[in-house]
Amino acid sequence: MNKFSLSLFLLLTALPLLAQKRIVTDEKSSAGLAQSDAKNFTKKDKPRPTDNRGLMTSDYAGTRHLFGLWADGGYSGIMHNMETVSHRPGGYSAGLGVAYELQHNHFILQVGAGAVFQDVTYSCDGYRFTNADLAYNMWDRDTRWLPAGNGGQLIDTYGVPIDRLTYTATERKDVARTVYLQVPLLMGGTVGGFYGLAGAKVNIPLWGKTHMYQNITSEGLYNQYIGTHGEMDNHGYRYSVEISADGDRLPFRIDVLLSGEVGYEFRNGTQRYRIGAYVDYGLLNINPDGTAYPLYWTFENKWNFDRFELAHMFNSSLTEGKQLHNFFAGVKFTILFGTPEKDKCILCQQAKKSKR
Repeated sequence: MNKFSLSLFLLLTALPLLAQKRIVTDEKSSAGLAQSDAKNFTKKDKPRPTDNRGLMTSDYAGTRHLFGLWADGGYSGIMHNMETVSHRPGGYSAGLGVAYELQHNHFILQVGAGAVFQDVTYSCDGYRFTNADLAYNMWDRDTRWLPAGNGGQLIDTYGVPIDRLTYTATERKDVARTVYLQVPLLMGGTVGGFYGLAGAKVNIPLWGKTHMYQNITSEGLYNQYIGTHGEMDNHGYRYSVEISADGDRLPFRIDVLLSGEVGYEFRNGTQRYRIGAYVDYGLLNINPDGTAYPLYWTFENKWNFDRFELAHMFNSSLTEGKQLHNFFAGVKFTILFGTPEKDKCILCQQAKKSKR
């Protein structure tokens, strides 16, 4: 290639770059050029033939930086494989946080941070146990629970020896309230007005509180009397007494949630408004590995129901070797604001400056 050919080639290469800086055209030509490359525009953003601002650099910029807020709420529960604990009724959750979103064409990358409050209630099957269970199979195996004539000290409040003392526990309900720091990392895209996101959320427990309810009934059997004796406060036997207690927080472990979200997006200039549905499932076992007894009292307090000790089922020995996984599902609202952009006019009218 000789010098003339090389110079001609460089000149032809540079012309489009020089033209991109500023090309003076009339209004109709500007709008026509913009319309000719429709894939770079949404239906709403396409320049109209009467558009007098020309074609701006942001019309071709497929990348957006947005910041905003999100709020969600709905059903929440803890999935588990504990035999005596039901999956009902579960509870609810509510969250609030901030988000940063990178958009490139139809691709979305979203990160953020927020706080999620969870309130769940679970019930437990009823169960019965006797003084023989307390003496041999439960807790510290205190032989004082044996009948007075059989090496023990079991007597009623009148000092009469009891041959069999039975406790029945029913209507157990345990409440757990937890606040998590939630850090999401989501990716997805938009199709028309619809959007979808999927990824992971990290839940870090910050605060928690438990509360327990239990009904207790006690009955006594005397070999020298006929029948089982109950509802006799003077002898220590009481029927369906509700006891309750605040417990320690649940030391749940850090969790990683698999998350999915779909919904619809409304646009108003650089603002985005989204309403969608989400589902989050915990991939990690959050079992706190508790060792406390769900229901416990000492021999000295056998008639004092108000001194019975309660531990949350998820914080008790019932969780030994079990799997506990968080679950969330509900509705999420997001509002995003685009950052200000400085535009340069690519195709402008000769007589007017761009008003954008």
